[in-house]
Amino acid sequence: MDDSIGSSSTTLHIRKTPKKSKSKKNNKQIKVVYISNPMKVEISASNFMALVQKLTGQDAAELPEDPTLFTDANESVVVSAEDGGDQR
Repeated sequence: MDDSIGSSSTTLHIRKTPKKSKSKKNNKQIKVVYISNPMKVEISASNFMALVQKLTGQDAAELPEDPTLFTDANESVVVSAEDGGDQR
């Protein structure tokens, strides 16, 4: 008897599915809901932090609620070092 008749040799090939990149899920475009009018400010580096705190900190409540009241983007707001933030 031939030994090869009753036994068949099969090879099992397993294919791995390629993993999808997670970055493809985040291809949505960013939707901007609201942008206020920009302000152009000229200030020295040493007073920059004080200005940021004034605009975003407790003193920010003194700023106009209507963002359209800020200066035009083409105008410049000059902040002097002596008074720490007066706009002219």
